[in-house]
Amino acid sequence: MQLADMPDSTLLAHMHQQREQHPQAWVAAFEVLFTRHYARVYRVAHNLTGNHDEAEDLTQETFLALYRQPPHLHPTDDLAPWLGRVMLNRGYNALRSGQRRQQRETRAYGLTIQEPHSTRQPAWSGPKNAHRYGQCWPACQSARASCWCCAMLVFRTPK
Repeated sequence: MQLADMPDSTLLAHMHQQREQHPQAWVAAFEVLFTRHYARVYRVAHNLTGNHDEAEDLTQETFLALYRQPPHLHPTDDLAPWLGRVMLNRGYNALRSGQRRQQRETRAYGLTIQEPHSTRQPAWSGPKNAHRYGQCWPACQSARASCWCCAMLVFRTPK
């Protein structure tokens, strides 16, 4: 069986076994996982940030986390939810730190500095809370890209 035909959990087990003895086999398994999941992770990152460069950075950080410390999955588990959670956590952290930086600059200089891509509402605003109360669909229609529940649907939807 070729690496490209193996399920995620088998590739991760292969990575854990081969890391020290056969680094080339380990890197090959990582490349298969990267190729398999890159587009989906990038798409959700871009929906979250609304910016190509930030989405690319988040995607790279997500796969760097996979490279540094791959998770141990049950044989029936898929890697996509793990990647999605890592990417969303890092994305939310980046959005929050950007807001904090903007608040510090506003306090320090007495003016608001808007970045070109910062016109969106943060992803953790209204739509996520609306989802908790069963009102997600109407709330998401205008802010779909910044809605947490809609972003997670991308990971649950088959390719």
